[in-house]
Amino acid sequence: MVNVKRDNQQDKIEDFFDRSDFLMQEMEHREELAHGTTFSWFAKREQIFRNWSFSIAILINLLIITFYTVPERTEVTINEFNVRILPYPEVSFPVWLLIVTLGMAQIVLSTITFFIFSQFNGTLILRQAWRKHSDVRREATLVLVLVLFVCVRFT
Repeated sequence: MVNVKRDNQQDKIEDFFDRSDFLMQEMEHREELAHGTTFSWFAKREQIFRNWSFSIAILINLLIITFYTVPERTEVTINEFNVRILPYPEVSFPVWLLIVTLGMAQIVLSTITFFIFSQFNGTLILRQAWRKHSDVRREATLVLVLVLFVCVRFT
C-alpha cells in the first residue's frame, strides 16, 4: 500500500484499523466470486488474458509498421464536394485479414479483462465511494428535510 502512515507505531495501528473494514469487505467479495465456477476460471487466468491482449496489440502495430505502404503516386483527387482525397495506404489481402482477425481477438480479450476488473474491483470501489460520501448525503438529507419543514411550516 502506498498511502500507509509510517510516522510512529500509533499512527500505523490507527491507519490499519481505518482500512480494516475495506480489507474485510474485499476479502469477503473475492470469496463470493471464487464460488462461481465460470467466473472463477476467468479470474484465475486474468494475467494470461492481459498478457495476450498486450502481445496482440504489439503484433498488430508491428504488422502495420512493416506492411503498410503508401502508393508511389502522390496525386490528390478532388471529389464532387471539392474535398481533397489523399491516396490510402496499401496492404496485401492476407496481411489485412490477419490484422482484422487479431483485432477481433484483441476486442474479445479486452472485453474479458474489463469484465474481470469490473467484477472484482467495481463493486468494492462503489462501496468505498458510497461510504466515503455517506456523511455528505446525511447532511444534505438533513438540510433538505429542514428546508421542506420550514417551507411547509411558513406557507
